[in-house]
Amino acid sequence: MRWDWRLRWLIATLVIAALLSWIIRAFGLWPQSTAVISVAIVSIVTSSLLFRSIRRWFDRMDWRIAAIFLATLLAIAATLIVIAIGLWRDPATFMGATFASWVGGVALFAIVGLVVAVVSLARPEEESVESRARILFRGQKGRHIDYIVARIRQVFEQYAEDTTQILTVNEYHPGERKFLVVSEGETRIRSYIDDTATTYRSHISLDGVTGPPQGRDPNRLLYLRVGQQTYGGHDITADTINLPFDTIIAEDADCLIADGMEFWVNAGTEPNSFSPVRFSQRIRLTIQNHIRGGMPLRLAISLDEGRTFDETILRSGESRLICDVKDIEPNKEVYDVRLLAP
Repeated sequence: MRWDWRLRWLIATLVIAALLSWIIRAFGLWPQSTAVISVAIVSIVTSSLLFRSIRRWFDRMDWRIAAIFLATLLAIAATLIVIAIGLWRDPATFMGATFASWVGGVALFAIVGLVVAVVSLARPEEESVESRARILFRGQKGRHIDYIVARIRQVFEQYAEDTTQILTVNEYHPGERKFLVVSEGETRIRSYIDDTATTYRSHISLDGVTGPPQGRDPNRLLYLRVGQQTYGGHDITADTINLPFDTIIAEDADCLIADGMEFWVNAGTEPNSFSPVRFSQRIRLTIQNHIRGGMPLRLAISLDEGRTFDETILRSGESRLICDVKDIEPNKEVYDVRLLAP
């Protein structure tokens, strides 16, 4: 059984508090309220720094604000410990007067200075999506501003962090000069606005789908997974495919789109091209030759939007990375692969 991190954090805090309580009891400070409060503060701070989930929250905070919070908590804890021990109580002495001034400074900063410091260090980019959008309109108010702020949240699209495509050529039909190909792809999608949930809408689209040879199985969508949703496979009988889908991408999360298709391709003339519909940070294409009988696979490959084609040969059983490009803008053709007849 895997315990939730909140429960583990609570247990860690209680263990640290028990250890510190035993220490202050050994020094005869239990159960003074100042000592108990000090133990609570130190236990919470220490256990919080041990857990990645809480450290990740601190990482998103401005380091200056985090430093102010930490320094304030430690100063309060140190002050309470000194009071509990009973040091520097007489303000008529130098150390007593110094400590009295220290206590007043810590109290003032904890009540007023901390708020002023946090406000002065606040960053607009860390505000909510709506607050950041309203900055564009310089504080204007009204229904028209409410409308355009809502529209801004809707039109922000997502980008593809990583796209991988694997084309596996399984068979060649010499009579009709067609190849049987399995295409499997994965795309990891992220939202430009990572601190709010967004709706991702897309589709699988193919035009000019080649029909199967006489008497052979039809083209087929093998699977489609969109985040946690799974769509069943089905035969493709038309020459055009358009399958829309949508999903919600949670705050500070990504969405994995995975699909598999089996289809026939005309040798030589039929393009197998790819153009992303959104900005893509990385796109990779791998081709595998799994044709039975040891037949080599001839390819004509273009990586310059069809201006030139280079021929290459994949031996039987060979797999090769054909394309690996970065930072591709939408609607730009990344590759075009033609399967050539032997």
